[in-house]
Amino acid sequence: MIITNATYDEAKQKGESVPDNHSIQVKDAQNRNLPKEGEAYSSKDLVNPDGSLVTRRYYDQDGKVELDIDYGDHGTPEKTPLRIDILLIGRSWVLKILEVNRLTIGQGQTMVQDQITAQG
Repeated sequence: MIITNATYDEAKQKGESVPDNHSIQVKDAQNRNLPKEGEAYSSKDLVNPDGSLVTRRYYDQDGKVELDIDYGDHGTPEKTPLRIDILLIGRSWVLKILEVNRLTIGQGQTMVQDQITAQG
């Protein structure tokens, strides 16, 4: 499947993984964060060893980070998950935080666990 801007934008808006252009990284001592660059029009999940979703990251047409969806509660579970739009200006990141629809996130979590089960 060829990933188009429309396919990528639809997945990003829904908080879903990008079809046929998604990967998973398990969080451990060496891999605590997702990379700042990835494949163009892709998504990548950072998951705990138990398979619970920590962060879903989206990479733009140039493979630069564009959006994170943070699933951790950071002591404020009523305000999570959060959608964090990211703009990289030079070496500085500008973050814009928006709340995400919980139903979409719940569906995303189920999809992530299914993918981990399929890979295991």
